[in-house]
Amino acid sequence: MFFYSLLGIFGIFFDLILKYLAVNKLPSEGVYLFADYLGLDLYFNKNIAFSIPINIILLYLLNFSIILVVFYIFLKKIRKQSQNIFIKYQLFGITLLLSGAIANLINRIFNGYVIDYIVIGKFPVFNLADIMIVTGTFIWLILEYYLDHISPRSSTDRTIPS
Repeated sequence: MFFYSLLGIFGIFFDLILKYLAVNKLPSEGVYLFADYLGLDLYFNKNIAFSIPINIILLYLLNFSIILVVFYIFLKKIRKQSQNIFIKYQLFGITLLLSGAIANLINRIFNGYVIDYIVIGKFPVFNLADIMIVTGTFIWLILEYYLDHISPRSSTDRTIPS
């Protein structure tokens, strides 16, 4: 549990530091490597993912609910971590997901918006927390599928697969 807590705290602080630097150090025109295709530029996202507009009360309720549900799942997995190495990797993914979600929530609570700064082509502008959320979710769900469908059953498991 200590490792995951440390990883989560590091992820949150690293994201918040990058957001601080984006606000205070990026030039107003941004920094681009290939015209407007790849670079760093400052955007303030007052909405949910992909700038989809949503009522602010509903947005906070949704953020808190998702974090609580994922944290509950994390605690359930912590109890099972010694049973399977893949559960430890799932916990890593869930930690990334929670770190990103909490970092964006902190940003939204203190600023009223989330600071986005990574620009790639026509893709919506995003930040490190968004990368942690997507990567963590991907790791968690792929391994959940693996544990559910691909991993070998124990010799004591006598259930008939559906």
